[in-house]
Amino acid sequence: MEIKAIVDDLNSKNICSYLNGSCLLIDCTDNMHTRYLLNDFSVKNRIPFIYGGAISFEGMSAMFPPNGKPCFRCLFPKTLKPGSLETCETRGVSPDAVEKTACYQFNQAVKVLESKKPDFGKLFYFKCDNKKSGIAKIRQNGKCPACAKHIYSFLAGKNEHDCIELCGRGQWQIIPARSCILNLNRIKSEFGSKYKTKLISGVLVHIEIQKNKISIFKNGRALISAGTKAEAKSLYSRILGD
Repeated sequence: MEIKAIVDDLNSKNICSYLNGSCLLIDCTDNMHTRYLLNDFSVKNRIPFIYGGAISFEGMSAMFPPNGKPCFRCLFPKTLKPGSLETCETRGVSPDAVEKTACYQFNQAVKVLESKKPDFGKLFYFKCDNKKSGIAKIRQNGKCPACAKHIYSFLAGKNEHDCIELCGRGQWQIIPARSCILNLNRIKSEFGSKYKTKLISGVLVHIEIQKNKISIFKNGRALISAGTKAEAKSLYSRILGD
């Protein structure tokens, strides 16, 4: 087996060059946008897709079949506005939750590669703190844009945040794909215990994470100091969960 590591920001422009010829997609990402993008690619190219996510002491994973019925967008039909999801930065994440999620994904992947029967169309969920877990069947959404209507908006790049480099080295501006109104006081409260944070005139919140300086405005727009576009997008996702 040959392992090829690629350090890059997966997006609608490069996903085909990286993933064409794949026989299985395993989600180890940290944001919903990339998962919707992977789902579009999976459904369009009839490739099985294993979703996995963990936060705090909770985790979940789902195995989606090659025909994409159901698919990830059947499970999470609505794309959420920036700031509406909790993140590992705000709630933390238990190593046990990550390990348990990854183990389930690994077991499903082995079944696919060995031509055994994986748990297609089922969601595995658990809570480490009270040891509760279960498996639920995922119903296909007859109005799903991806698997029912074959509209691949994420693959077409229609839902991507606008991220442009400003004058001056390492300065990026991100404009969210969807309009939103952020609670800046909540953001300051959540990150103030970890990082240097300042609310300025109720217009923006300024956060310093190590060498990175981030200014987030009420409408979701952000100015970020980062070495690369990928780093800027990653920082934005850490704070706003998208």
